[in-house]
Amino acid sequence: MNPSHDHLITLAIETSCDDTSVAVLRGQIVLSNLVSSQINRRF
Repeated sequence: MNPSHDHLITLAIETSCDDTSVAVLRGQIVLSNLVSSQINRRF
């Protein structure tokens, strides 16, 4: 990776019918990620 991109912050967003996901990256390092689903989970 180019050294000038080491501190590049990226917000990634993915959506589908039932799910939404987001992630925050610094360079190639994942700082945080979250997945939300509308599907009811029964255990």
